[in-house]
Amino acid sequence: MNNLEKLIEIHFEGQLKIGSSEKIERENYDVQYSKIIADWYWNYAFLKSPEVDLKALWEEIKSDMQKLERQPVLYLMSNQDNSKIEGQFGDCHLENLYTDCWMAIENLERFPAYESKLQVEISQVKEEEKAQFVQAVMEGFSSDDPEDPYGTLPEEYRKIYDLKFEDGEFHKLEYCAKYKGEMVGTANLWYKGTYAIIYSVSTKKEFQKQGICKKMMSNIIKDLRKLGIDTVCVQTEKGFYTEKIYQNMGFEEVMLRKSVWREGKSC
Repeated sequence: MNNLEKLIEIHFEGQLKIGSSEKIERENYDVQYSKIIADWYWNYAFLKSPEVDLKALWEEIKSDMQKLERQPVLYLMSNQDNSKIEGQFGDCHLENLYTDCWMAIENLERFPAYESKLQVEISQVKEEEKAQFVQAVMEGFSSDDPEDPYGTLPEEYRKIYDLKFEDGEFHKLEYCAKYKGEMVGTANLWYKGTYAIIYSVSTKKEFQKQGICKKMMSNIIKDLRKLGIDTVCVQTEKGFYTEKIYQNMGFEEVMLRKSVWREGKSC
């Protein structure tokens, strides 16, 4: 496997484990769905090949997802040629929902040692701090700002941070930034072998633009180097300010993970 394939594998494996997700396997597509969270980030169909009649297949996908009480959603990844599929979107009246951007950095030794304007302490989250961490995540992703790509998380997201699992190869770590004892920043990561993906990077609204995120990323990557990790990926939404922040840190786009589409009109 190449680097991108490894990262994709970790992402799917993480969703299956941490999101309490399951998979329905069909001949031409799979449906992955969460038993906890109903939104489209955790519930979608993905094609096994772009060489399909999408209009006929979309009816099957809709049926499968509606039985699960999930909104029918299809996503594509830019590591394959989707031109034939995209040419059929008009026939099915599909519209763009959002595009998720994967960004990676491989030379971790060159990652800058950022400092925050505030005296914050970065550490891994202890078991007794878990409830505080979950609350900080929810507050960090609480916004009605149209420039915020994530907005406010549904309440059911709390449950995924409480899930535990035992796996000899796949690992999950959670980090926090504290200011005067208050948890003001969060991040978690999934890693396997020499690859890691960082998620849930957030800062409470009143502490944003103080360099907390950058300092937290510096500490996380320093720890990952000690673990032998050599490739780190982050995810953001294409075209938002967060993409520019990661670019300034040295991350480069490696894939548009999701061109997510849903039905805008009756097919």
